[in-house]
Amino acid sequence: MRQYGNHQNLQFMQYTKFNLLLVFFLLISSAGFAQKTLTGVVFDSSGNTLPGATVVVPGTTTGATTNIDGEFSLELREDQNQIEVSFIGYLPEIINVEGLDYIEVVLMESIEQLQEVIVTALGIKRDAKA
Repeated sequence: MRQYGNHQNLQFMQYTKFNLLLVFFLLISSAGFAQKTLTGVVFDSSGNTLPGATVVVPGTTTGATTNIDGEFSLELREDQNQIEVSFIGYLPEIINVEGLDYIEVVLMESIEQLQEVIVTALGIKRDAKA
């Protein structure tokens, strides 16, 4: 039977203590990055929901898109207090959401309308006739 010396036991105990401290500090540091969930619904001025609207935190890549019912859910850090809501043909809104966990957003239609749309046939290939 093989016996381990005190040196190996001491190394094992030091290794175990180090790992426990490492796990402890990782858990404590993750609490500093606490997040909150913001949910909400996006409507137009008529009260219809807007599926496909974009909800982002300004200056970041954090965002969400509304579902078929105009609903969204977004994870925010505690220091993120604003969202920007936008949809094609509507004026974007920047909203302060500090202290909120649910919000209903109403977007107003943009006054600018497309005057005309031009459709071209670029990229169409035709076979040569024999």
